[in-house]
Amino acid sequence: MAGDEGKRRETWREWCAPNGFGAAGRPDPRTITRAELIAMLERWEVKTARGQPVEEPTLRHWTTEGLIPGATVEGERGYQRASYAWWIADLIMQLRHYQDGGMKTAQLRAWIRGDAHRLSRVPDWRVPNTPQLAAVDPLVPRLLPRTFSPEIIPGVARMMRQYGEERGIQFARAELHLVTTSGESLVYTVPVRPRSAELPDGGVE
Repeated sequence: MAGDEGKRRETWREWCAPNGFGAAGRPDPRTITRAELIAMLERWEVKTARGQPVEEPTLRHWTTEGLIPGATVEGERGYQRASYAWWIADLIMQLRHYQDGGMKTAQLRAWIRGDAHRLSRVPDWRVPNTPQLAAVDPLVPRLLPRTFSPEIIPGVARMMRQYGEERGIQFARAELHLVTTSGESLVYTVPVRPRSAELPDGGVE
C-alpha cells in the first residue's frame, strides 16, 4: 500500500491539451473540490457500473487505472485541498458512457485522454456546479452515418492518415464537433483506418 501511495499519478493538468486551460503558460480553468465533484455527479445521477453512486474510493480506483486524472493538491500540510478542473465531471460521464458501451480498458484509456484534451480547451463559461452542462450532453460520440455527408468521410479519414504518416502519429479516429444555431452540440466520430484497410471507393465501413 505504501508503495502505491508513493507512486506519482498524473493530475488533470497533465491531461490538458497543449493549448488547453491549465496547461503550461495558459490560464487556469475554474476548479472544484472533490466533494463538489462527487455532489455534481450525484445531482447528474451518474452511477458506477454496479449502479452505485460515485464516491471517493471509485475516483481513486479510476485514477489508479489511468481512466481519469488525479486532483491537484493545494495549500500547506494540514490545510491541503484536492482540486479538479471543472470539466472532470463531464469526463467521468463520458467514461461511464464508454464503459456501458463495452469498451475495453486499454482502448478506453486512449479515448478518454482525447476527450480530456477537447474538454480542456473549452472556456468555463458554463457554470460547472449545475446540471445544465449534462443537459446539453455534448460528449456522447456518434459514429458518422454515411448518409450524413458522404464526401466528408473519406476526405477526413485521408487527411488524418496523411497527417499522421508525415509526423509519425497513429490516429484511431477523427471527431467532427457540430453546433446548431440553437446551441445543440453533436460530436460525430470518423474512424481513421490504415491505408490497407481503406475501401476501394476511399470510404470507411
